[in-house]
Amino acid sequence: NIKVMHPTSVEGVEDMIRLGDLNEAGILRNLLIRYNEDHIYTFTGSILVAVNPYQELPLYDIDAIRKYTGNWGSYPPHIFAIADNAYNNMLRSKQDQCVIPHAYTFMLSYNSHSHHCSGESGAGKTESTKLVLQYLAAISGQHSWIEQQILEANPILEAFGNAKTIRNDNSSRFGKFIDIRFNQDGIIQSAKIDQYLLEKSRLVHQTTDERNYHVFYCMLAGMAANKKQELGLGKPSEYVNLTQGSCLQCAGRNDKEEYGDIVRGMKLLLECEAEIYEIFRLLAGILHTGNFQFRETMTDNLDSVELIHNSGVKRTAQLLGVSNLMIKYRIIIIFLMNRETIQGVVSITVNEQSLMRALTQRTIITREDTVTSPMNLEQSNDVKDAFIKGIYGRMFVWIVDKINSAIFKDSKTKKKHWNTIGLLDIFGFENFGNNSFEQLCINFANENLQQFFVRHVFKLEQEEYNKEAIEWKHITFKDNQDVLDMIAVKPMNILALISEEAMFPRVRNLIRQHGKNILFKNPKNQFDETFGIEHFAGAVRYSCAGFLERNRDTFHRDLMNLIQGSKNKFLKLLFYQDSGSKSNSHRRNHTLCEQFKKSLDSLMRTLSACQPFFVRCIKPNETKSAHNFDRELVARQLRYSGMMETIRIRRAGYPIRYSFSEFIDRYWLVFNCTNSTSVLKSGCKRIISEALGENSDCQVGKTKVFLKDAHDARLEIARDAAISRCVCIVIFYFKGTHPFTILIPTNSCPRWVIVIQRAVRGWYCRHRYLTQRKSAIRIQSAWRKIIRFQVQCRGFLARKNVRHKLWAIIKIQSCIRGGGCMCVITHHREYMQTSHTLIIAKQEKRRKMSLAIDHTEMVDKIFGYLDLEDGNGEAADTSIPHMEEKEDISEYKFSKFAATYFQANATNAHTKRQLKTPLLHHENEGDKMASLAVWITILRFMGDLPEPSRRRKSSSKQNRLISMTLKKKSKLTGEDFVKYLQNFIRGGPLNYAPYCEQRLLRTFANGPRSQPPSWLELQATKSRKMIMLPITFMDGATNTFLADSATTAKELCDVLAKKIGLTDQFGFSLYIALFDKVKFKFWFVLLLLKIALIKSPWSSLNFPSLGVSSLGSSGDHVMDAISQCEQYAKEQGAQEKHAQWRLFYRKEIFTPWHDPCIDKVSTTLIYQQIVRGVKFNEYRCNTDLELAQLASKQYYVEHGASIQTTSLAPLISSYLPDRIVTSQKPLSHWSSMIMKQHKEAIYTRERWEPLRVREDVVKQARFSWPMMFSRFYEAYRLSGLPLPTNEVLIAVNWTGVFFLDDQEQVLLELPFAEMTGITANKGSEKMKAATITVTTVRGDALTMTSSSSDDVCELVNLFIDGLKERSRYVVTLNTNPNKVMDESSILKFKKGDLLVLNQPAGADFNSSAWRPGRNERTGVSGDFPTDCVYVIPTLVKPLDDLNMFTMSPGELAQHGRRVSKVGDNDFDLDEKPYTLEEYADEFFSREPIKQPLLKKLEHNHDMTQEAVSTFLDILLLPSYLNLDRIVWDLHDLSSFLYMGDYPSKKQRHGNEQTDQIFEAPLKHEQLRDEVFCQIMKQLTNNKQRLVEERGWELMWLATGVFAPSNQLMPHLHKFLGTRRENPMANDCYHRYKRPTTHGHRKYPPHLVEVEAIQHKTTQIFHKVYFPDDTDEARIKFFFHTRAKDFCQNIANRLRLKSADGFSLFVKIADKVISVPENDFFFDFVRHLTDWLKKARPTKDGSTPTLTYQVFFMKKLWATTKPGKDPNADNIFHYFQEKPKYLRGYHKCSKEDAYELAALIYRVQFGDDKSQFPNIPRMLKELAPLFLLRQASPDDWKRNIVQHYNKSTIRTKDEAKLAFLNIIFKWKTFGSAFFEVRQTTEPSFPENLIIAINKHGVSLIDPKTKTVLVTYHFAKISNWSSGNSYFHMTIGNLVKGNKLLCETS
Repeated sequence: NIKVMHPTSVEGVEDMIRLGDLNEAGILRNLLIRYNEDHIYTFTGSILVAVNPYQELPLYDIDAIRKYTGNWGSYPPHIFAIADNAYNNMLRSKQDQCVIPHAYTFMLSYNSHSHHCSGESGAGKTESTKLVLQYLAAISGQHSWIEQQILEANPILEAFGNAKTIRNDNSSRFGKFIDIRFNQDGIIQSAKIDQYLLEKSRLVHQTTDERNYHVFYCMLAGMAANKKQELGLGKPSEYVNLTQGSCLQCAGRNDKEEYGDIVRGMKLLLECEAEIYEIFRLLAGILHTGNFQFRETMTDNLDSVELIHNSGVKRTAQLLGVSNLMIKYRIIIIFLMNRETIQGVVSITVNEQSLMRALTQRTIITREDTVTSPMNLEQSNDVKDAFIKGIYGRMFVWIVDKINSAIFKDSKTKKKHWNTIGLLDIFGFENFGNNSFEQLCINFANENLQQFFVRHVFKLEQEEYNKEAIEWKHITFKDNQDVLDMIAVKPMNILALISEEAMFPRVRNLIRQHGKNILFKNPKNQFDETFGIEHFAGAVRYSCAGFLERNRDTFHRDLMNLIQGSKNKFLKLLFYQDSGSKSNSHRRNHTLCEQFKKSLDSLMRTLSACQPFFVRCIKPNETKSAHNFDRELVARQLRYSGMMETIRIRRAGYPIRYSFSEFIDRYWLVFNCTNSTSVLKSGCKRIISEALGENSDCQVGKTKVFLKDAHDARLEIARDAAISRCVCIVIFYFKGTHPFTILIPTNSCPRWVIVIQRAVRGWYCRHRYLTQRKSAIRIQSAWRKIIRFQVQCRGFLARKNVRHKLWAIIKIQSCIRGGGCMCVITHHREYMQTSHTLIIAKQEKRRKMSLAIDHTEMVDKIFGYLDLEDGNGEAADTSIPHMEEKEDISEYKFSKFAATYFQANATNAHTKRQLKTPLLHHENEGDKMASLAVWITILRFMGDLPEPSRRRKSSSKQNRLISMTLKKKSKLTGEDFVKYLQNFIRGGPLNYAPYCEQRLLRTFANGPRSQPPSWLELQATKSRKMIMLPITFMDGATNTFLADSATTAKELCDVLAKKIGLTDQFGFSLYIALFDKVKFKFWFVLLLLKIALIKSPWSSLNFPSLGVSSLGSSGDHVMDAISQCEQYAKEQGAQEKHAQWRLFYRKEIFTPWHDPCIDKVSTTLIYQQIVRGVKFNEYRCNTDLELAQLASKQYYVEHGASIQTTSLAPLISSYLPDRIVTSQKPLSHWSSMIMKQHKEAIYTRERWEPLRVREDVVKQARFSWPMMFSRFYEAYRLSGLPLPTNEVLIAVNWTGVFFLDDQEQVLLELPFAEMTGITANKGSEKMKAATITVTTVRGDALTMTSSSSDDVCELVNLFIDGLKERSRYVVTLNTNPNKVMDESSILKFKKGDLLVLNQPAGADFNSSAWRPGRNERTGVSGDFPTDCVYVIPTLVKPLDDLNMFTMSPGELAQHGRRVSKVGDNDFDLDEKPYTLEEYADEFFSREPIKQPLLKKLEHNHDMTQEAVSTFLDILLLPSYLNLDRIVWDLHDLSSFLYMGDYPSKKQRHGNEQTDQIFEAPLKHEQLRDEVFCQIMKQLTNNKQRLVEERGWELMWLATGVFAPSNQLMPHLHKFLGTRRENPMANDCYHRYKRPTTHGHRKYPPHLVEVEAIQHKTTQIFHKVYFPDDTDEARIKFFFHTRAKDFCQNIANRLRLKSADGFSLFVKIADKVISVPENDFFFDFVRHLTDWLKKARPTKDGSTPTLTYQVFFMKKLWATTKPGKDPNADNIFHYFQEKPKYLRGYHKCSKEDAYELAALIYRVQFGDDKSQFPNIPRMLKELAPLFLLRQASPDDWKRNIVQHYNKSTIRTKDEAKLAFLNIIFKWKTFGSAFFEVRQTTEPSFPENLIIAINKHGVSLIDPKTKTVLVTYHFAKISNWSSGNSYFHMTIGNLVKGNKLLCETS
């Protein structure tokens, strides 16, 4: 019948279920068309048909893997598509997978997801399995060593288990099942290999055109000649067992190369070199044994044989350990049975006669005797063959076990933590001319696999359809179950009969049992010993000859005795189990048939749990030739494989199925449906109809939905689109400018959108209500406080009035009573006046006497280092104002004060006894102790109490107590007490009383000091003179001023300004610097909290980058700063008098209205400060042009308009920073640039005055460096505008107020124009420090606390008020339509208009009701009322939205406020601490010790145990606390206090206990809330201070490791927010959300973090080392910062241009490892230390202590170019490249080496030529060793000196750059070098140098330094590394070049 061909059959289709001609001819033609086009893969639904191309096709490179990853159905059919589908199904369904190759079926399934390859031998099953394995290893993507080991196992197994057959050049002669285990992220963790039925008969017999196993031919072709000689090996043609098939070569195979692959795999998997040697030794012995020749003879009248000696007996005896010779080998044997390693010398001394006897005689053991009988020739050959097969078979099993021990790591892991994909590569269906026992087992296995295919594709499918009652037409198929029943299932089956030894070797029993079965083929005649079976693939006849022996698979007793007597321990190891079962010889051994059936049943059970994906492997021809399609052969394979029926059922069937609930749960987003049980089915139908259409052929059954692959793909696409749409809508919803509005048409709005809107609107309303309610409560609370305050004020005033009246009455009465005492008073007054006159006279006399005293020596000793000029020797100015006496204080007697206020009946009289209580009353215990300490110090100072023996210690302790008293304020401090004290002083000695009184008045006027007196003050006190302070100006001049102990910075600044005639004094401040002789640099120290950047002022000496520090120009005491400098000198071991400090007077801050023309003195000082700052890198110009312009201006000021090269050249070095002048930009370059700018400048052309040029420089500096002219204040954010961090620096300058973090990054900028006010408020009882509140025109508010609150407010208000006075811009607050008055002079304006005043607003702007101005919007001028406008504090026209100034708070909220990184809510500090009481009622269980706190964990046994264990660990935490002080209530464990509430019997150390607390929550997310709840529980109402402190430490650690759930987050927020008066709680409050934004940690806190918080510090600093070995920095490390952020921070500190390519390295023990840029630093260090502790345990079992160092170095050099970043060149590039050069990794000529050596010398010694004679001794430090041998040391010296003298380079930095420029020209520049050893590639030398750089991976010959080859990164398809190996695959993933390198 001829009909028209369907169009699909003309061009072919990728999926055969779309064929129009669904018949055998159509299928065959489709495969033919695709095969001719090299499209070897074709889909049949989810089944893949693979036709062997018999050629290499470019289908398996790394690009193909990337293309098919996650793209099922998007690309043409491919084996990778099937593998990817199984992989993704495993991840999606969390079910196992496996790959099963068998005859005619390649199956991939998931459940255990499996791949099943089937087909005839040679159809491509093995290659397909290898491709799937390669794909899975690549898609895992970790390049881990376990992946490489799994891949390397395949070449070993193929070599030992595959051979060439007639049909296949690489036929699998055994079955293997590889079970690959993945973790939940889809990463390979381990694998296990099971092997089945090795064909051992091939070892001793091969048919024509077949070979033995590959390993023999590879060994003889690839082994080194010396090793072959040692083993006595020759050519393959010399061995009988290799030549029986007359085929020694195999086309398409390279035995020599494959030997390298075998050895490489053995090294990776077997590891022990001795074991590898022993394997090849046994293989050589097997070959020699195969050559044994027997000759027949007669012994005792019996037929016997003897072994011919020249057939290799002696050599075999040596190899197998049965020789007379004493041959000793030093080997290492790994005993698998007890895992014990024995290393030593093994003697091989077994008589070779034993070998001969075992092969020629048989020993029979009876009950009474042992009989030895000779064997005939046939029996001897059989024993010899059994000996070979026994050794090889057991060695094969041992190799598989050894591989498993390497790749199978987690045998004890619970199944739920991993999923598997299994790969089965098994022999195909076989039918030879002579089929024996092995073929029966092989075909039986294929029958089982075919039945599995039939059962899954046909039986289960159709049973499921019938059960679900869907529309289905039954499809008939060929079932092979009857064959299986006959072979192995029914009673008396064939395998059972074979196992019965008595019934064989005859075939009669088989005929009797199965002769009538149509599937059984009887013998042809009575002499025929064969039978046949009708298999699914055709009939096969089997020969019974040898069935019995092969089934028994027994090893001859004599052979076993021979092996047991051998001294070859490796050989005995292989037979260990056989020898172990010798004692149980009475038990019947399982036959090979039974063993195979048992393992096959186990395999089928594994596969039965799979949902399979099948691949049919088709063999196109028998000749193994390309492009040869044998239609008849292919048709036969399709026919018996059931492909026709498969296509029909796949076309009509439904491979994808979901239950109703699963379908709804997965696809409810596609169309809005509920998952209600009552509407499940209707919901499914609705989704199907909406998504796939009404006419879709998918079906809905009783409980399931049935889909085809196309339906599933369309639904998945729709689901992904719906999810993306929802995400976009949610993002738009929360970030949109119109809240609560989603632009979705109402008629198509899904219900879930309405639900979300309803919920959000409800939340917003509730939130707004709660906010209003809280505000109302606060207002009420404030009003009540105001009323209480008014009541207290009225009461105070009333009591004061009563006291005043009472005082007046007493005064009147005393005057009346004291009338008679007036004469006494008069006399007393006359006496006091006379005394005062005498005191003044004595003071004048002492002054005249002191003039004669020469203080020059003392002054020189103190100030000699300042080099004062002679011109400054004139009389010094004084900063001390005269203090006048204003009132009579004679009645304020000290005795009266003592009687009134002293405690314990103490009097005012002198005493030498120590006080038991302080004289005055103190409530604080610390104040009392300090008072007593001061009393003791006074007694010792006055000599009333002797000094203690340990003087230094007590002195320091007392000094600390005295310092503490200086910071305390007494309640009695005030004017009254000063009067008592002043009166007491007046009664003192005449030579001291006036001096002390003057100092007292000065101190009272300027306030108390904060530091003890300095040494300088004590010396001045002895002579009762003023203190001389030298102060240096920025122009270099120094003046000396007089000061005293109370002198403030303001007094000195006023005197300085007056001295030099400075009128514009604002912004000039006093600075102090301390000179450290050790470092030879000035470190400027922050001395006052007002500008403190860190907590301890003196710790800043270690941070030179902090810059200049100011004393300010206000009321801070100068002598406090000097005292601290002296204290620092004393701490450094010097004397206080040697403290070298210096005071400077310089510009600190500009006003916004600064005009340099006003004060030329001010301008000159600022100009000098700027030019010196630029020279010494304090100020940096952005471009070279700006720097040249500044230098030109400086030259103009000094030398005028004319400029010459000769006059400019000597001055350039004083104008420019040293770092600027380099070899690329020498002095000549700068000279020409400066001259050019000078000639083109306007000031040169117009001949400006020098003062005008100075003014121009000041203006430029003011605009260029506003942050450099700022005042800094330390502050802590409390509420308001959210900032990334709460610890901030406030920088105030002329542009506005800036908020910075500790990295000097600007977090927030507030221009003065946006600020409406700033106020300072006194602190509450809980928050002691004053607070600052900043408000803005946007309605924002920011509240902070600072110790300098008043200073900040004063400065900012000064600027704002000054700007308003000078501003000409106002904004209208309402509309004035001018409808009433039509006068033209009245200005019309609208709300928000900008008005420009005719003149500045002035200080009295509101004093006038009307002001003239111009409306900027309309351009009309006129008068406007001043009460309708707001003056904008700005000098320039504002450009921002002016409506902000006019909006109400509600309007501002709708308008939108600033967006911040971290949110914050306000809490009233007086609010009651929040507890978990409400949360506990709903979520807590009732037995917290026996059960977890959270109810949701109660039903999970594992989680319950973890939670209870964690709670006990929390109770046990403070192991160092004195637990004896705690009273325990053992009857109520739950009432114990936290962290120390439960006594621990075991002492815990370091972070051991914190590990136990945090490890479980890090692994199980559901435990994180449990830990937070436990900690909060133990911090609630905890009365023990020490225990509570440990609790907050634990909370601090927890908030940095992980975050709570969204459910618990609000409760933790309230818990911490209401306890923020605790500093640790406050830190936790600002820290707990960081893990949410920055990511959770992976490991518990590191020991460094734990120790830091135990020492009450939350800041961790690390030393970071640099390659130059000279510089190191202390960098602050945060718990949440990743490595790349630290790198950027360090790069900024070092002023590198970019951090690209740099990395952190951690050195622990002998390991230096790079920190991955996205890892948390402490996580990486913790992981590294834990790994080292496990890898290197101590001998005593204790935990080793590992310290680490952090290095910062260049890692990636791809974009590195010398000269691009000078700092990087000087610190990193040179010092990292020089060692590589000296080690000889680069190929270098002698001439380059001479020049490089000269440059290295210059870097090391500079211009010092005195080291020339030492060059011969330091040559190893100047040149590579391999070049040093090419010339004598004197020649090297002569050439190095010659290049040194000839070079034009003068500086060390230039030499470094020149060195790098030379190396940069080489291709190996910037490489990472590794010295390796390789044995896999014979064309390369054994020792290699690998260089990895931007060009790729280069292989270098270590002798010639020649680059042998360079592999670009794109050509490297795979790589991995292990402990000591590195593996790399170049090119094609399957056939590419492989390189295995061994390195340390």
